[in-house]
Amino acid sequence: MKLRARTSVVGTITASLALALAGPALAVNAAADASSAVAGAALVRFPEFAGLTDSRSLQDPLMLQGKLTDVAGKALSGAQVLLAAWPSSSAVAKLPVGGSFDVVPAARTIAGKDGAYQLRSLITPLLMSLSGKDGLDVELDVFHGDRHYVYLTQLKSGGGNWIHDFVRGVDGQAGELTSKATNSLDLALDPAQGEKLSKDLVRGARIPVANEPLPGGAACGKWYVFATTSAMTTAATAVARNQTTAVTSYGEDATTTTSTGFSIGGAGEFKINGARSRTSGTGAEWNLPAKKKQTLARDYLVQVEHDTLERKCFGNKYGEYRHQYVTSPSRIVGGFDNVPSRFPLWNCTLGDDRTALAHASKVWTTTSKAVMYEKAFTFFPFDGAAFTGRAASDYSEHMQITFFFADKDKGQWCGSTGLPRTPGQRVQGFQL
Repeated sequence: MKLRARTSVVGTITASLALALAGPALAVNAAADASSAVAGAALVRFPEFAGLTDSRSLQDPLMLQGKLTDVAGKALSGAQVLLAAWPSSSAVAKLPVGGSFDVVPAARTIAGKDGAYQLRSLITPLLMSLSGKDGLDVELDVFHGDRHYVYLTQLKSGGGNWIHDFVRGVDGQAGELTSKATNSLDLALDPAQGEKLSKDLVRGARIPVANEPLPGGAACGKWYVFATTSAMTTAATAVARNQTTAVTSYGEDATTTTSTGFSIGGAGEFKINGARSRTSGTGAEWNLPAKKKQTLARDYLVQVEHDTLERKCFGNKYGEYRHQYVTSPSRIVGGFDNVPSRFPLWNCTLGDDRTALAHASKVWTTTSKAVMYEKAFTFFPFDGAAFTGRAASDYSEHMQITFFFADKDKGQWCGSTGLPRTPGQRVQGFQL
């Protein structure tokens, strides 16, 4: 485990400082009435959300909308949904181990009978101050029955609206979104991966402060940086055959999305609970020249730093605590590697709906969603715990695979499941 050596920065990002920036914008949403108040365990653990108006009563810009179900497809009717903002990824990356921050309440609502929900908030100066190069990191806390779920994602703002765009599957949810609705986020939540709450919390009972009180009484505390670990992460794969050269470039401003992880108590395996993207500040380029009748396949890796964070929440009326742990990518640190590809080779033939003629001395990937890699990285948040996540690095002008052909009239290229410029492809180039 690699611990941060940075100790010369302020170690805490306080809620009072952040909330002071909100000014009148937060007061607009402070008139919540009893009928729309977030109840039960949600309010006990996050009492600061009581000052927000339920999004069902707002016409503010839409942050997220969708349906909440369990893994069997049953609607989470009446689920309490809270959305909180984190400090920017750059601010969190500067915190030393032991540094902490409060989340900032942004929106709340209660899901309908069919599990449908909407979360809305103005694009306030406060939320803009928390946004970084990759957008606004946010946390969803969902309460349903006797479970508390934590899901991490991010938003961007543009044209007076919130934008939610990410690689589905990296977040642990199945497949691509079928909904075309704006900022759609349907979640199938597994009770086995949520924290089981005591009956005291489910009832929303007032819990007396115990011998280890948290600031603000019986609630969830700050997130503390527990450890920082780097993991080599699969970013791209290239296959070159028969007098074709593949050049893979991962440049400054390339973006990699990785899974986030969650654990109660920290022991054993962390489970995927969302995804966040990070932008590189450096780059690398790899050449893969295949000789006549030769086939070469390589995976290209980038080094991503992940924070493991801990939060203590009151567990029951006896003053026992529950320790929640999450992992979140903090930055791409500039380490690179390439290794023999772990993925099976595939054959391509003109006319198979995956292969295209080049008729050029070179061809390259264009902007599209790239392939999502399972088991893209593994690291150990601390002794006795492991996390294996997914990753995707979108093809763009900053992340490209270019194929050069010895004979421009013989060059072809193909994708692993579709044409090479179809979203979600590993790609190979070859000559007849």
